[in-house]
Amino acid sequence: MAATALLSQHSSNPLEVSSSDTRNRAYLKELMDVQHVARDYAAEHPSSDDPLNGYNVPELERYHSHLAQLYPDAPAPAYHYAASASNAPEKDVDVDEEMLSDGGSGDEDMEQEEEEAEEEEEEEDGSGADTDEELSIYLKPRDEQLEIEEEIADLESAVPELTEDYKVIDRLGTGTFSAVYKAIDLSYHTKWDNTEWHGHHPPTSSSYYLTVPNPPGSKVYVAVKRIYVTSGPERIRNEISIMEDCRGCRHVSQLITAFRNRDQVVAIMPYHKNEDFRRLNILLAIDVWSAGMILLFFLTKKFPLFQSNDDTEALMEIAAILGRRRMEKTATLHSRLFQSNVPSLSQEGMSWVDFVERQNPDLRIPPEPETSYYPYTLPEHRARTRPPPSSSTGYSPGRSSPSSPSSASSARAPSPTPSEVAAYAAEIDDALDFLEKAMEPESTRRMTPRSALYHAFLREPRPDAPGDDEFTPHPFGDGVCGALHFIDEQEDLCVRVPVPGRTGLVARRVQAGEGIAIGKQPCEFHKGMTF
Repeated sequence: MAATALLSQHSSNPLEVSSSDTRNRAYLKELMDVQHVARDYAAEHPSSDDPLNGYNVPELERYHSHLAQLYPDAPAPAYHYAASASNAPEKDVDVDEEMLSDGGSGDEDMEQEEEEAEEEEEEEDGSGADTDEELSIYLKPRDEQLEIEEEIADLESAVPELTEDYKVIDRLGTGTFSAVYKAIDLSYHTKWDNTEWHGHHPPTSSSYYLTVPNPPGSKVYVAVKRIYVTSGPERIRNEISIMEDCRGCRHVSQLITAFRNRDQVVAIMPYHKNEDFRRLNILLAIDVWSAGMILLFFLTKKFPLFQSNDDTEALMEIAAILGRRRMEKTATLHSRLFQSNVPSLSQEGMSWVDFVERQNPDLRIPPEPETSYYPYTLPEHRARTRPPPSSSTGYSPGRSSPSSPSSASSARAPSPTPSEVAAYAAEIDDALDFLEKAMEPESTRRMTPRSALYHAFLREPRPDAPGDDEFTPHPFGDGVCGALHFIDEQEDLCVRVPVPGRTGLVARRVQAGEGIAIGKQPCEFHKGMTF
């Protein structure tokens, strides 16, 4: 197997760096565990995933090249893959013993390295996470990798301008009207003025993460949305226009840029790794119903939840929950008529709470902690998740069951306290109440975005927390400095600004996302002025 080949060059392998580089070593350990699971299957079904069967592995070579860039001073590895008969017995390789054969106790080494890793995570900027993000495609099944690679090649062929500034590396998801891919922004630090879409949210705002620029020299990932040609031109224009108008808004993925080549339209947005579902980073849909729908996916733990082939099936899926009476009333409000001869369609339907509880009976039971995600990354949780000392039972923090890659972390995770269980159930109740109000079919009775932000599910728990109005971005032309904003005859956004050495104010054009006043503060062009 590939694990044997990698470990056969133990002394020259750039993965075998000093023990201080625990991230890279942990990544290798995880890779070995995954490959160990597939060993029995690969022995019976040789494939290009197995270099020992005489196949070339281009993705492995690319990975080695990537490692060579990370460790330029390491000696060049010389991998010699020897073909072996598929029915030949294979010698099991103890990954832990090979990796820890430098001397000393494996348990002690792994414990020390995990402690060092935790300290480094608090001090460093997460370069190891960059490596994982760039290689995420290789964590998917081989057939899916090939499918994604074909899609990426087709995208780059249809929109050749894309390759000048972006390196597409994976697919994030697909929908009815578009597909979204992950890419590296090759020109973030050298070519673009990113202040237009980063915005100017204050440090105390929950949206400050949108404003914080990426560290110099870091890899910047973006989401590349390819809008299918089946979408009408007017729909695409409206979509891009709405996204442009939403520049500067909170908790909405910003439009970085958009361009087209003939009938191919591509939109570039920031890539957000979803670690906290309270952030509801909505790519396109900005209405309250869509926010509720996203929350519904999390609560039911099912995605996609609705799988309709056309609008009629979509209506019937919703009607099966809302019931005939509510569907008829909602249709009337929109000057439409709802009729169905499906006998199983009930008159009253069910509430969204009942629907969620049927789909997820364990809704109020706290899930097993995932220590790499919020809130378990907070200091008070990290202090409780230190690895236990080695004992006579042979426990090793470095060893995990091949069938459960995360068993090592979950074994060290503490059980929730009774107060934490009660707090979790209370938050679920808040989420369900938020869901009912967001998924109200009658738009006139659905909660507004403002009331949603003040809902208990999204409200800051601290009683002295400032009100949301202090962090609300105003539409262009509103706010304390709105009198100095205007739209000229060419429908360009303009502001009047003071210029040193000149009397009065001078008009200048701005881009969408600039000149946004937040709360009671003026926009970035009028800071320091009295209003």
